[in-house]
Amino acid sequence: MGKLTWVMVLVLIFVVAFATETPQFTTVHTESSFEIRLYRPMAWMTAPILHQSSFQHATLMGSHKLFQYIQGANMNFSRIPLSFPVLTDLHLKAEHWDSVCVAVRKFSGFVVDENIGKEASMLESSLRRSPWANATFGMSTTIEDAYTIAQYNLPFKHRARVNEVWVTLSGPYISDKCEISTSTYTNEFASTI
Repeated sequence: MGKLTWVMVLVLIFVVAFATETPQFTTVHTESSFEIRLYRPMAWMTAPILHQSSFQHATLMGSHKLFQYIQGANMNFSRIPLSFPVLTDLHLKAEHWDSVCVAVRKFSGFVVDENIGKEASMLESSLRRSPWANATFGMSTTIEDAYTIAQYNLPFKHRARVNEVWVTLSGPYISDKCEISTSTYTNEFASTI
């Protein structure tokens, strides 16, 4: 995971079989290797994790804390139905996200340290060749410090697993409806071709 930076590890264990909630979004644009989504405002239980030895270890620690939280280890000692929002941290806190524009790349299998960098790099490469190239990474120069991993399955599910790499899109090129400013894009993108 690199440098001593805060990494927001999102463990979104959306279990379709149990009809759990997932964040509501509108797909704004689709390409063969990624899609652009506009998520509605949402609340999460988050777990910012300061540099861990591995993504897998951080996910395991965070998932355990979140499971305890929904099973009654919370201020009201209440069990909470398995639904979302839920995120990962050793010190859980509630976090509210405003409406957000996100580039998403789907991938299958288990999320392990060996494949998250590859998947994030593939999303970065696709975005750099798209109209959204100037709307990514914020202050970071690479996707390595700017992506989120979303996992949609419980650990005991071994087949048909669904995962995603998310990158938030923002800046003067993106409208509040997650649309790209075509006049700005055309001038900037044309000069890079």
